Amino acid sequence: MAVAPPVAFVNQPVTISGTATDSAGRVGAVDVSTDGGQIWNPASGREQWTYQWTPTQTGTVTIKRRAIDDSGNIGQPQAGLTVVVM
Repeated sequence: MAVAPPVAFVNQPVTISGTATDSAGRVGAVDVSTDGGQIWNPASGREQWTYQWTPTQTGTVTIKRRAIDDSGNIGQPQAGLTVVVM
């Protein structure tokens, strides 16, 4: 059975949140991309983080996140989450 992707609405704020860890140090920052990884924006928080996003047009969006450790190493973003904006 296929699972429908989450839905967001144009001009309605969405809070994206998550948890980040670093096995060898500390999380220095978390970035979020709402365009599949082309542009990255800073999230609020480190291990527990949030990002406020307000979609401005309809369509399918891939949201990705990446963590940066306290030494400046940037983690590889995962596949991301696909969201349908209506």
